Amino acid sequence: MLAILTAIFVWAIFVYALYKFSRKRISFSRVISPLFFIAMLFTVDLSVNYSLCSNSLFNDGITIHGVLSYLVVGNDNWSMELFRTYYHISFIITCVFGLAYLVSLVLEGKQNKVN
Repeated sequence: MLAILTAIFVWAIFVYALYKFSRKRISFSRVISPLFFIAMLFTVDLSVNYSLCSNSLFNDGITIHGVLSYLVVGNDNWSMELFRTYYHISFIITCVFGLAYLVSLVLEGKQNKVN
């Protein structure tokens, strides 16, 4: 999980630096939107996994119900607390990327009005 989040965070910093120091201007919203939508997919998958595992009617024990959840959580020490923690972290990251996407859209819209 931390490796995936670190890779996304480093990618976002690299793209922001590229955006700031590049001679040819690139649209930051076009760069951040894939991160936002990928983070949203991970958050939905983790929330489904957490919801299904927390309800004992669906299964006898703790299992992973999604491919993306398995990529994030892995094989070690499954627990409801672990699933909830990963879901909350993913939700916060999705909110940050969503906010960055909205801010970049607003700023680009203001920049286009000025030009």
